[in-house]
Amino acid sequence: MIERNMEYTISIAQPDDTEATHAYLNYIFAAKPDVLFLRPEGMSLDKVVKLIEESMDSDDNLFLLAKAGMEVVGTLTFSRHRKTERRHCGEFGMSVHPDYRRKGIGVRLISELESWAKKKECPKIELEVWSNNIPAICLYNKLAYLVEGVRKGAIMRDGKLYDILLMAKWIA
Repeated sequence: MIERNMEYTISIAQPDDTEATHAYLNYIFAAKPDVLFLRPEGMSLDKVVKLIEESMDSDDNLFLLAKAGMEVVGTLTFSRHRKTERRHCGEFGMSVHPDYRRKGIGVRLISELESWAKKKECPKIELEVWSNNIPAICLYNKLAYLVEGVRKGAIMRDGKLYDILLMAKWIA
C-alpha cells in the first residue's frame, strides 16, 4: 500500500523508517501540543522498533507514515480491539507535522486506514479526540465520523479541563 503525491508519500512503516519515525515522534512530543498527552521522556527507539514490527503483515495493527522525501511528516497508528466481542472495531491515533497540515495528508492517512480495515474485515473505526482540537474534529466530521459519546472533563492541562470526544465510523 503506497500512495504518491507531489509532496509526500503514504506507506506502511518499515524497519528502514525507524530513525526518521523516532525523530518525528520525539519532535511532536517535545512541542507539547495542547491536544496530545504529554510524554516528557519522548519515545524510545526500542518502542518505535516494536510499533513497526507489530504492524508489519498484521491483521490487528497498522502503522502508516506520511513522508516528504526521507522525512516523516505524519503518522497514523491503528489497533484492533483484542476482546472477541470487540474485534469488529479498533481505534486509531494520528498526527501531522505543523508545516504539512492542510495539505490533505490526514485525509489520505485515514483513507488508507479505511481501505486496510475493509480488507481486514474490521468494519468500525473509532477514535478519541480532545474537545479543543477543532481542526481534527472538523476533519473527522468531514470524513463522516460521528460523536458517539463524551468523557466530560477527562483531561486537565495547565489547570484547564477538556472533554474527550469518542468518535467512530462504520465503513462496511
